[in-house]
Amino acid sequence: MKIYNSKIWFWAFITLLLLNITAFATMFYRMSEMRRDIDQVEQLPPPPGPQPPMRFNTIIQKNAGYSAEQLKNLQALREIHLEKMHNHRFTLRATQEELFEEVAAENPNSNRIDSLKNIISDAHAKMIDESVAFYESVRSISTPEQLRELNKYYRNQNFNEPNFRGKRGNPNGRHGNRGYRNNFN
Repeated sequence: MKIYNSKIWFWAFITLLLLNITAFATMFYRMSEMRRDIDQVEQLPPPPGPQPPMRFNTIIQKNAGYSAEQLKNLQALREIHLEKMHNHRFTLRATQEELFEEVAAENPNSNRIDSLKNIISDAHAKMIDESVAFYESVRSISTPEQLRELNKYYRNQNFNEPNFRGKRGNPNGRHGNRGYRNNFN
């Protein structure tokens, strides 16, 4: 009887071992197929034909009445503006991290802290200058009515004011549902 039990356990062990090996082989095979499919999709060119417009384009064209040419110019200006702002934000973020590391150090260097604060102030000033330059360039391609509608859009986005449809945004403020404090309301 003892020999019979040991044979059953031996074959049960072998069966489970084979099932595990098969499961792992199948899993790795499927993962390699998925990687291959992802690589093929990433290498595909974008579909031919016009690309769907961004949400911004749809809202602005519908409510401010920009022509296709004006919208194309506006989008080009926005892309340049967003790229410059991204660079300023990257500098700002990196400098803020350095400032935090310096403040959190065991022996913070006050000269280094002052230097980093000046860099942060300069980055903020450059961001404001870039925003003003963007607005001036948009003014050059827009009619006064279009500019008023564009101002409504940006005020709604930045200060939670009534949007194009006349509805209020989040009553708790722009960041009301995210746990941030809003000082505008």
